[in-house]
Amino acid sequence: MHKLDRYCLPSTLKEAVAELNAPGRKAVLFGGGTLAVKTLPPSADTAVDSRLLKLNYVKTDSKYLTIGAGTTFTELLEKPAVKTWASGILHQAAFAISSRMVRDMGTLGGNLVRPYPYNHFPCLLLALDAQAVVAFKGKTQTVPLAELWSPKLMPLLGTKAILTEVKIPASSKNLSAIFEKFSKTESMWESYAIVTVAMEKKAGVCRSAAIALGSAVPTAMRFPKAEALLAGKTIDETLAEQAAAQAAAALPKLTQPEKADYVRGLVQVLVRRAILQAFAK
Repeated sequence: MHKLDRYCLPSTLKEAVAELNAPGRKAVLFGGGTLAVKTLPPSADTAVDSRLLKLNYVKTDSKYLTIGAGTTFTELLEKPAVKTWASGILHQAAFAISSRMVRDMGTLGGNLVRPYPYNHFPCLLLALDAQAVVAFKGKTQTVPLAELWSPKLMPLLGTKAILTEVKIPASSKNLSAIFEKFSKTESMWESYAIVTVAMEKKAGVCRSAAIALGSAVPTAMRFPKAEALLAGKTIDETLAEQAAAQAAAALPKLTQPEKADYVRGLVQVLVRRAILQAFAK
């Protein structure tokens, strides 16, 4: 049973991090709250509300598309830059999230730091080589996105440290990209697989490709060997199938191991299809 007996509404990031690290307290950060309520540790006694931290923003410059961790999915959908970046897959992924109510409340930060394999943005942002900015007590650190889910950092997020923003390289702006989610219904959260393929093309050749998978595996992952098969080549059905087979063969522990044969076959089909669609764009 949860026994939250203290509520904090800090107005600065420094104050918020200090509250999370208050001696003798077990504090938890709340953003949109759509996932935090499901993962709240029984030992938590302090709620730190992030609503005044002004972490809801989208900025662009010559180096990055920067999205504040407190940005809701509805706010993402309203930003012109998001609608066109990397073939519009950020906009597509945000729109595909459950219902309008969840999109109004849920935040990008929560989607990344709460340990659910079905979240859309870990897979997508991994394919775009995004970086994460994390505020600790006394310092701020920028790390590759995948480090958020490391055993060292994950337990600290929302309890000792705060994800403040995500930085997507400007080099990904014009990539040919595909985001595909396969579930029983279009709005269903617990999907079988989420695949993102982001490709740089020139003169009918794939110069580089990123293939990322979520939902089917507990933690979003890339497939470097499959990506290497595509680099520097003109992609056809045969090559796409080879890369997809390589990805399926590299799958580790699955989210639904009782459906392993089905999921592996599904991932192979989705990856092959996404590769061909990205190359054809």
